[in-house]
Amino acid sequence: MTLIEMMGVSVLIAVLAGMATIGYRMVINRTKDQTLDDRFRAVATAIQFYEIDNGVYPSNLNDLLKVSISGSPYLPELPRDPYLETGGGTAQSQSLDWNASKRLLRSAGPDARRFTSDDICFHVQQLTRVTCQ
Repeated sequence: MTLIEMMGVSVLIAVLAGMATIGYRMVINRTKDQTLDDRFRAVATAIQFYEIDNGVYPSNLNDLLKVSISGSPYLPELPRDPYLETGGGTAQSQSLDWNASKRLLRSAGPDARRFTSDDICFHVQQLTRVTCQ
């Protein structure tokens, strides 16, 4: 085997590894995005039940951990932001953000930094993603 053949095989392996890495990252991002949508909907439902029971929206997401009139909490634990789950920190620091006055849930988004241009917001009443303000 010549040196040129070995280099050709090495380049081919590197290209294939690069393609596999890109595909893997795309799958991870799609999974995080779907997980976020599922959590947004679960939290929105809990917020709506809280509002029905109490006549007001919760001031923060910790209010959803309280026992409802049915005898169980609105949520069993704080909903974590899938874009922040991989980092260290407490459950509180990894939680989704809630703005009661705007009825918005907020995720840190793909850059995993809060209050940047790639944040993802969800309107609780409309049950849809909206532009973050």
